[in-house]
Amino acid sequence: GVSLTLKDTSPFSERCFFPDFVDYFPQADRTSKDALRRHTNRTNYSCVDRDVLDQLYMRIYEQRLDGAPMIRLIANAEMISARPEGGRVFLRLRDAHDGAVTALDADLTILATGYRDLGPGPGDEPFPPILAEVIDHFRFDNDGYLVVGRDYRIEALDDQTPILFLNGLCETSHGIGDAGSFSLLALRARILLEGVLDALDVAGVPGIAGAG
Repeated sequence: GVSLTLKDTSPFSERCFFPDFVDYFPQADRTSKDALRRHTNRTNYSCVDRDVLDQLYMRIYEQRLDGAPMIRLIANAEMISARPEGGRVFLRLRDAHDGAVTALDADLTILATGYRDLGPGPGDEPFPPILAEVIDHFRFDNDGYLVVGRDYRIEALDDQTPILFLNGLCETSHGIGDAGSFSLLALRARILLEGVLDALDVAGVPGIAGAG
């Protein structure tokens, strides 16, 4: 983008990490889920805390005054190639707006690519790869998303399929709070435990009374 983006730390926006939002999100249809994710995206992704932005800007400014700049911020660019040679990495960058191509060589290149959401979209994965051999036994909705219950249980196609739960992979079904929010870890653990106990109870597994 044009520059680093300020993280949305408004107490109003951060209500998306409250339990009531996690209850609200799964009930929405796919169009609404996508809209809610767009609205809450800057509370967690591709953004920086204000104190970090201020410190970084000041450091760049002071280094420029000293005539010894060590930090360079390259905006509006996409990497189109990377070639390792002689212990260095040679990059070609293209400006996203005027198309100009420039070269850059570096000692080290870090690709901060993040992770893939569950879903049918570009860059998504339809299911966790570990489930490849059993995924035909589970249900996908009309939009191509794996059907995940409120208790993180994947919906099976029949009663003979083993019960499976997903932990920390459910942002597309449960909202941004599932993307590692520490404030919701204990709540998620409780919901998962209750779901497991309920599944065992339904299956008639003995010896679980009072296990909660």
